[in-house]
Amino acid sequence: MLREKLRIKNNEIKMFDTFDEDDAVLIQESSTEFYIPKQIVNITPPPKIPAFYNSLAKFKRDILISIINGSASLLDLKIKFADVMCGVGVTGLRIANESPNVDTIIFNDLNPVALKLTENSILKNNIKKKYQISKDDANHFLSQHSLKEKRFNFIDIDPFGTPVPYLDSSIRALNINGIISITATDGAVLCGVYPKVALRKYGSRSLHTEYSKEIGVRILFGSLASAAARYNLGIDPVFCHVDKHYLRVYARLISHFSTFDQFMGYVFHCLNCGFRSCIDQINTICNICSSNGLIAGPLWVGPIFNKETISQTLKQDISTNVSNLLTLSLDEISLPPTYYETDNLSKILNISSFAVSDIIDRLISNGFTSSRTIFSSKGFRTNATFSEIKKILS
Repeated sequence: MLREKLRIKNNEIKMFDTFDEDDAVLIQESSTEFYIPKQIVNITPPPKIPAFYNSLAKFKRDILISIINGSASLLDLKIKFADVMCGVGVTGLRIANESPNVDTIIFNDLNPVALKLTENSILKNNIKKKYQISKDDANHFLSQHSLKEKRFNFIDIDPFGTPVPYLDSSIRALNINGIISITATDGAVLCGVYPKVALRKYGSRSLHTEYSKEIGVRILFGSLASAAARYNLGIDPVFCHVDKHYLRVYARLISHFSTFDQFMGYVFHCLNCGFRSCIDQINTICNICSSNGLIAGPLWVGPIFNKETISQTLKQDISTNVSNLLTLSLDEISLPPTYYETDNLSKILNISSFAVSDIIDRLISNGFTSSRTIFSSKGFRTNATFSEIKKILS
């Protein structure tokens, strides 16, 4: 196999006949060694050129591999995985080394430097699984796998900015019951800082409030559900999390669109008293204080965690941090959409701030269900209404 040498001077990329490790550095993540360009080491934020690698995304990859292993174990399935925007290939390489139920991996990217580093990392790791290296535009690559016999069981979409341009082609390239994982790095848009931009990009108005991270995740799920519904298909959310500047969702593709009809709606938020609710039709008047409020949506108002998949994932060999996050999601899985934050409640009710654990204990002692949330260290969920929370805490 021809291996090319990377020479990068004055942003000009030249290819040579052999691979020279002087132009790259070998690093390790988990048990996997791989090459990255030497010149991007310790640069923050990580540059796209000469090839992209984000060391801060390790936890995201840890979760991805855990969910792949849990899902494959649950379905007793051999997975064909698409690393659609692979960069230096670390995600696919780690999956090859850490996911026994993945038997085929396709690494795709438009950057020839990234692909050459990936190729040499594959050789370095002596990968035994079936693999392909593809140089293609992401949408064109996915479109080439839209025929039933070419589709994937798991697709990872991890772009810069919004993933919306890739949703339709991803749906067409995914098997029924396959899982898609999606990253959005435009957190300010999804979390309500730029609601008009969210409306333009996602077809949904975002909302800047204490639970804006959850709103962003629900907009992502809603966008994916809308894309699936265009093909008379639906989604079943598996997991989601928010870390630093990105939002991440996982969903299973299902053969019917009834979940779209059932779980697409809006969230109303009162600016005066903090009351919130999920609604089917737009209404901007608060049921509690009759003040005007804001609307987020349309978005996904249904479940955002899948108990069966998460429980199976927790049975795998996973890190403590991943285990803690998944376990916390199970605690809140049966509770209503939107969470509360202690500091904001204290401000609204004009009372001293409570510790999250104290609020949860008070709610439970009064017969309600409550838990922490993965979205905020100061947040909690409950099946108590806003009026009931106010009565308990006042």
